[in-house]
Amino acid sequence: MRFYEVIAITNEFAEENETATKRKAKIQNVSRKTDAFLEEYEERACICLVQADKQAEFCVCIQDETVDAQRLAEKFLERLDIAYESVLIKEISVTSYMNGLRASYRNRYISDDDRFAESLGLETLFNSHNFFFSDRIVDEKKTVEELKTDVEKYHLGDEYKAELHRVLSGKNRKVFLGNPANYLVISKDDTARRMITRDLISALYRRGRLQSKRYTIIDLSDRACSLTDLEDFYKINEGATVLLKVYSSNFGEGEYARGVLDMKKVCELVRKKGAKTLTIFSMNAPLDKNRAKLENYMMGIPMVVFTDNLYKKQTAAAELLKMAQAEEFSFSQEILEKVEKTERSYTYAELACLYNEWRAEYMGTDVFPEYKKFVTHITEEEKKNACRSDAYTRLQEMVGLTQAKKVIDGAINYFKLQQEYRNRGIEFHRPAMHMCFTGTPGTAKTSVARLVAEILKDNGILSEGKLVEVGRAELVGRFVGHTAPQVKEMFDRAKGSVLFIDEAYALVEDKKGLYGTEAINEIVQEMENRREDTIVILAGYPKEMKELLEWNPGMKSRIAFHVSFDDYTENELLDITKLLAKDRGMRLDESAEEKLLSIYAEARKDVGFGNGRFARNLLEKAMFNQANRFMKRDLQFVSNEEMCTLTADDFDYEIKVENSRPRLGFGI
Repeated sequence: MRFYEVIAITNEFAEENETATKRKAKIQNVSRKTDAFLEEYEERACICLVQADKQAEFCVCIQDETVDAQRLAEKFLERLDIAYESVLIKEISVTSYMNGLRASYRNRYISDDDRFAESLGLETLFNSHNFFFSDRIVDEKKTVEELKTDVEKYHLGDEYKAELHRVLSGKNRKVFLGNPANYLVISKDDTARRMITRDLISALYRRGRLQSKRYTIIDLSDRACSLTDLEDFYKINEGATVLLKVYSSNFGEGEYARGVLDMKKVCELVRKKGAKTLTIFSMNAPLDKNRAKLENYMMGIPMVVFTDNLYKKQTAAAELLKMAQAEEFSFSQEILEKVEKTERSYTYAELACLYNEWRAEYMGTDVFPEYKKFVTHITEEEKKNACRSDAYTRLQEMVGLTQAKKVIDGAINYFKLQQEYRNRGIEFHRPAMHMCFTGTPGTAKTSVARLVAEILKDNGILSEGKLVEVGRAELVGRFVGHTAPQVKEMFDRAKGSVLFIDEAYALVEDKKGLYGTEAINEIVQEMENRREDTIVILAGYPKEMKELLEWNPGMKSRIAFHVSFDDYTENELLDITKLLAKDRGMRLDESAEEKLLSIYAEARKDVGFGNGRFARNLLEKAMFNQANRFMKRDLQFVSNEEMCTLTADDFDYEIKVENSRPRLGFGI
């Protein structure tokens, strides 16, 4: 479906001394003939006059690709008996078209704008006031050389460069068949993501692999967006592009997950409706586990992935030098040497940030020495402490977890000492640095693992500091020979970071000798081979994890730290609930606190008790109950304080303890 704006140069609507009656007659004539024209082109095209003076402006929608927009506009002008000198036509966005419909209705050139919207399947979007989508037209007419130059200019990455070459070296397509692949763009650099999108669409359109340079951006974190809306966009964007902005909440992670579209359902729709609509998934962070999930959901549909290039050691230093040379500055040799020695990898955006920090100091000391007294010098130790006060403080501020914090504190100190040995060039045998987290669901194992990864990066122990979260599905192949490559791929993604294997005991749920055993053997080997810059954290229930480590002595010998996550006490659960409520702008009154303590005391006896997850779900249900309670009252008599207070009546959880459980022992 294509949308156009047509400008016809004419004097038909600019007669001098035109009476109101004559003007009204013209408008009625246009409205009548437009309705007749719409019936003639039903389900093929729609066109209507938007405004008219010395030139007439029309909005056009082409549903049938055999209809020529230029010829359609000329026929419509002839139908209206309007003489014109020339016709100018350009593609517009869906939003611009809908605004044109509204303007046409306001000016009485059409009798019913809803009828037009309905005929196009746009009635939901037309009558919506949601802002979860926006659409754009790639109007830049870049040459092939300009497209290639942008790769270097905006540092768009080798994977994108390779795809651009594939597109531009391909044949021009006279008949649109659809696209052989969709795309996933992962970058922290907003400019890079935008340039990849626009240049890629431009290149595909040049080769006839797209019929339109229009693309619609849909924010999947917006709760107003529904699957029905998405389906509408795939219908109207055939031959064009849909860009989906993806977040961790779409994979059910984080406190904002409730109410947003689930990624699995989104991918099902893309697979079903996306044959002739190009899809670009866009992520602003390398969500490794979620990337694996996304690729799995799209299995069978080819997808090309673009990520930022990573610069390390000499290559990172060379890029910093280029930045300085471009401004004819002499870059700090001390910083270059530090970059060359560190094991850390940088994206170009991170290098640019490092350069800008140095540049600001350089300008205030060397270029304009009169401002030297205003320059604040931050030592490396202060930088480390600043980092430590972020992730480390967040860990210490978490409710409970006393034993876990103690062991992790010791592990961090141990890691830092090993790093000091390396920095001093002292020879030592590097022992295993991997961890095992044991505890029941909802005891914050994943959250703590994420903070540990950040802390280790802040202290220079890990170069990347990401948490790559995987499970059995990402490690065990479906067929013979698939498991080992999958394990290696997960370790590749976790280079410089923490590989978090949740429910690790699930790897041996099948019989010995099958795929799970193959995965464990491969993991043990990779734990040894990559221990210099990758830390593995195994997580799961205490009993099952103990059995796993006893079953495989090789894995057990490589675990340096065993961290047990005890169940939260009633008071700790109450503290968690109060913190969660505070984050949502709510508070608990005394009656609610007393009731929660009794609920938690009983609920903790249940075998399936979810700890912190249980507390969060209980709070969300209470807020729902509060809403129902207030809607039965006249809200003008409800104070602001009442609106923000949860009472005992809101917590109506019915305690059903089907199986009480013995208190579990923790630790291995």
